[in-house]
Amino acid sequence: MKMRKGFVSNSSSTSFCIYGTTVKDELEAKLPEGLNYYYGDPNNEGAIYIGKYWSDIGDDETGRQFKESVEKALEELLGKKVECGTIDEGYFG
Repeated sequence: MKMRKGFVSNSSSTSFCIYGTTVKDELEAKLPEGLNYYYGDPNNEGAIYIGKYWSDIGDDETGRQFKESVEKALEELLGKKVECGTIDEGYFG
């Protein structure tokens, strides 16, 4: 039996891991620099995922500082505080 180690890519799949939140409404405002967004979800509920890749954390930045910067950017964008967490999705389109 052959085993493959490492990253496997499939052009019909999507995956990401961000710290952020999910909203249902279209965003009219421009996203602050550094935030990423994804339209749609595997359940077709119209969710929009907004956040920042964990891999974008700065070398001199703590986890708390990273989270606080994302939460502040989202609060400014959405006009209210939102509950944030790690969002990881992987699904076939």
